Amino acid sequence: MGGDHQGEVVICKAIDISRSGLRVGVNRQLTVGAILQVGVELSGEDSTLYLAGEVKWCEQGPGDTDLWFVGFEILNANDSDIDTWRALLDEMGQGDEAPQPGPG
Repeated sequence: MGGDHQGEVVICKAIDISRSGLRVGVNRQLTVGAILQVGVELSGEDSTLYLAGEVKWCEQGPGDTDLWFVGFEILNANDSDIDTWRALLDEMGQGDEAPQPGPG
């Protein structure tokens, strides 16, 4: 990768979170298997956590909408906020079970 390419930002809303993954709603289809940087803002926290996540599944929302549900597996990556993420979710009482497909 070179030149002036910058990463694409996809606006999303978290629907379900766990230590190992999250389910979000986005405005377009994402490629299953893609590894993306995911910025997560948790209520009560001052900063955005940056995590590496692999798209495990992507399903279009009900009806003919521009809403897609996406499941990310959070990867244990260097240069990410994975340790802070896990500690915060432990404090919140979130389990290890990864979010499942569907609207919730």
